Amino acid sequence: MNVLDRLSIARKLLVLGLLVATAMAIPLFLQVRQSNALVAATQAEADGVQPARELMLLVQLTQQHRGLSAGLLGGNDSVRAARETRRHEVDQALAAFEHEVATRHYSPGLAAQWHEATQAWTALGADVDGHRLSAATSSARHAQVIAQYFRVLDMLLDDTGLVLDPEPNSYYLVSASLARL
Repeated sequence: MNVLDRLSIARKLLVLGLLVATAMAIPLFLQVRQSNALVAATQAEADGVQPARELMLLVQLTQQHRGLSAGLLGGNDSVRAARETRRHEVDQALAAFEHEVATRHYSPGLAAQWHEATQAWTALGADVDGHRLSAATSSARHAQVIAQYFRVLDMLLDDTGLVLDPEPNSYYLVSASLARL
């Protein structure tokens, strides 16, 4: 005699319900896990937008500082106040991004590259302040510092997953606006 034949209708329905619930629970669990992973990846991308903006502002300010420094080192003393103001703005942007690097858990490579960039900026700023560089050398060293900022940006895009977006539209938007600079 079959085991199911001995069960009452209520117990048969209970067994059937347990089998259906088990069959539904496994795909539901997998779907929830995948959705949570997608939400976490999207949050990481969103968290990476503001630091990328801060870094792009730093690049812009450093480029402006480069032009003003070239003018000052070339003998145009009328840009001294504007250059000092821009240097102060660069220092503030550096401090803001330094706080970002210190409070978030980015890769050790990003932190090391950022440390190198800040050291290069500090040395460059001291050399420009002391008029120890020619305008051409100053521009070249500014370009090197900016290149270091872009290496940090590339690492930031990798760490936050911005460059790995699975949606083609947003991938190309990030790629065009941040990665291919």
